[in-house]
Amino acid sequence: MTYRQLHYTSCEKGLTGRSGFQFSAATPGTSAEAMRRVEALAGYEAPRWLGPAPTPGQIAACPVNLCYIPGGQPVIVRVVYVGADYSGRLGNYFAHALVADRAPDVLPIQLWGAGIWRAAQADRPELPHLDGPLSTGPLTRSRIDEFLRDNGGLPFLPALLTAVDLAVHEGRRSVVILDRDADRVACWIAAISYLLPPATVRDMSFATYEHRPRFSRHHVIGTVPEADFAVTDTALESFYVFDFVGMRASEVPAEPLARHLAGDRTLGAAPLWERARTLADGSEHRLASWYPVVLAVDLLSGRPISGSAAGVLTRWLVPARSRLPAAEFEALSHGVLGESRPDAVAELVLRDLAASGPRELTDWLELISRHRVSLDPHTLRRLGFDRVGPWLLDRVEPEIVGASLADQPLIRDGALRFLAAVPGERLLPALAAGLKHDSALRDLAGHPRLAEAITLVETAERGERPGGSLLTVAGGLLSGELLGFFWRERKWTLDEAVAVLGEGAVAVRVARPWLESLIDGGPHDHPGNYARLCRALEVAVQPDEEYTEPTVSRLAVMHRVLEREHVYRTPGRDSARYSALDDLITGYEHEYRPAREYLRLRLPALLLTLPPRMAIRALQSAPGVVQAAFADAVDHLLTGHGEGRPVGAAAELFAVAWQARRALPELARAVEERLALTLRGWRRKDLAQVGRLVADLDEGLEAAFESWRRRRLGWLPPPVRRLVRRLGDP
Repeated sequence: MTYRQLHYTSCEKGLTGRSGFQFSAATPGTSAEAMRRVEALAGYEAPRWLGPAPTPGQIAACPVNLCYIPGGQPVIVRVVYVGADYSGRLGNYFAHALVADRAPDVLPIQLWGAGIWRAAQADRPELPHLDGPLSTGPLTRSRIDEFLRDNGGLPFLPALLTAVDLAVHEGRRSVVILDRDADRVACWIAAISYLLPPATVRDMSFATYEHRPRFSRHHVIGTVPEADFAVTDTALESFYVFDFVGMRASEVPAEPLARHLAGDRTLGAAPLWERARTLADGSEHRLASWYPVVLAVDLLSGRPISGSAAGVLTRWLVPARSRLPAAEFEALSHGVLGESRPDAVAELVLRDLAASGPRELTDWLELISRHRVSLDPHTLRRLGFDRVGPWLLDRVEPEIVGASLADQPLIRDGALRFLAAVPGERLLPALAAGLKHDSALRDLAGHPRLAEAITLVETAERGERPGGSLLTVAGGLLSGELLGFFWRERKWTLDEAVAVLGEGAVAVRVARPWLESLIDGGPHDHPGNYARLCRALEVAVQPDEEYTEPTVSRLAVMHRVLEREHVYRTPGRDSARYSALDDLITGYEHEYRPAREYLRLRLPALLLTLPPRMAIRALQSAPGVVQAAFADAVDHLLTGHGEGRPVGAAAELFAVAWQARRALPELARAVEERLALTLRGWRRKDLAQVGRLVADLDEGLEAAFESWRRRRLGWLPPPVRRLVRRLGDP
């Protein structure tokens, strides 16, 4: 590969043709985007110890900033302080940059101290390409291992590796490395680069020296004591700080793999990552995901691993079986589950694998069986209850689950225990969908509830439905679950509920949840059926203590409402009848919701059985909701039932509306509007009959109705009248 070069400094004349900081030379063809990226990295602030008149030695001692940013065009820049510029003004620096079209062929930190770098302007503005591989500097693996061995900061290395992993992959906090000079910072960055996974290192941006780290966006930022950075509590929380001068650092729990890598040093890391690459599946990014792969390399290399590490490796090993060479898989499984491995390790792994899918669990069970590992019976039953049972219920890969249970009676027992505890509304549909044919349910000795449930499903599959003989299923298998299963696709109707009540106390007991919900649901425009249900249920629940107190209380309310209605509709003394109706009207607002819904449907019809003037007086004392219900019920009362029009209801409504004009003007207008809308489509003979019935109710209203009819209904041509009549027919 080749690299394009750029020089950036303060010069009298550069590529811009002007003086000042600018590119003084570049490889022809370098893109403007690459130049912008380099320019963003090329700044420099000298440390505070540099005085106003620095000597050449002091200038040379200023920290070197070698920085790197990855991307589509990776950039490596070396920035050095050079003192005065062409005009003699201090503060000049020189940046030498390399731009590539893909990841560099060497680790960027290996270019620290390399001979390729320049610190002075070139003779020509055109710079040649540099061909790779680039010659590297002194930071070899052996040199870095010596640095780590002789460095008191070695205990911080696992946390440092973990922090860099977090910074690269999460990006929330940068890592700040503070040491005596930039050379030592570069050694720490080299250790990181040699030890971490190569893909992480390729994505890691860094700078060996920043005067103000808080303004940097690099993943890893180096700095020195004389820079503008103080190791405070705030800094320790804002960055992952590793202060190798004061020997303190931010709290970072070290990953197990970070501790493993720090203990191996850098010389062993290169072959380790090369071997790990052949075992990986490409999904590994973070240290945690690489850890089992590195453990596999260790085990294949003959290095022992701990019991907890064996659990980590086995969790990775089972799903990796399909892509690993057979010999390697056998070696790894024997290393984890062989005779030298405690059974407790296998139990730990088994519990962890319970969160995986059926296929992984089946493979694992086959492994422990092959290696004759004995597992705790409680663990196996728990696995069946917690994982395999739900898989059976939800029909998750049933063939694989069935195979896993063939030789595992304890897991099967746990799975059946789970199924026996599943509510009927879930269990019965699952059995009907195929679960009852599963091999795991062939022998149900010791699980009578499952056997009963299968019998119920088979009864349903014969096409039987609730009612009649089914409510006394052979063997006493009737249950609320059965009724719920049969009615799972539709809601109960009030007629069906009354029919079930007629089957006796057993049916009432098992249907209790549905009957209670119907009572609470209200009449739904069927007050007659609702009244029958309340009467029937009121009788049925008397000896039954299973019904809840709210249901009994609601039935008591409906009993009072129905009893008052019965008194009013039964011929007898008018005073008693009218008193009962008055109780219904005035008690409307105090009843519970379904009772109010029932009265909303029934009161308008009851009021129309009164003489108009009495109806008006009753409506005057009624709550506003009852008056509104009366107006809303006009359309229902004027709907024909059987042959002919409800002319009687129309006459009664007109009489009430006409005589209520003064006492209840808003109600009168609402009723008149609905009357006019409905009667507009009626035939003349029907309207004439309404007029005669109005006269029967009150002779003085006959002329009023004819006047109202001409004014509100008018005259329509026969074709239009027929259309209106047709649209108005039910």
